Amino acid sequence: MVDAGAALKKLWTDRCTVTVRQERQNPINKQTEFVDKIFVANEPCRISFESISATSPDNGTAIVSQAVKLFLRSDVDIPPGAVIAVTRQGRTETYVSSGQPAIYPGHQEIALKLKEERA
Repeated sequence: MVDAGAALKKLWTDRCTVTVRQERQNPINKQTEFVDKIFVANEPCRISFESISATSPDNGTAIVSQAVKLFLRSDVDIPPGAVIAVTRQGRTETYVSSGQPAIYPGHQEIALKLKEERA
């Protein structure tokens, strides 16, 4: 019998680094600050893309959007809103996890949205 989780992990050719924001007290001025902390680094994963077509209610034109889903080990507890940098085929894109993951015995699936960079 083939372990489905092990078979799925063979498809995980991408890598991700998860960063979370944590509160800390500045030791000098005693004020609370937020710092980025790497939560998981270089984790094997798989990202998938799905095109979704919809019609605009205003003028009936077609709108195409893309749903992005991240697959990785089920024992990594990624909080909603974490920043996830995914490297695929030598190219890195940065996403934000958009909610609670769907947990399965061999993996989890997390919906992502592309992170908007601030100027």
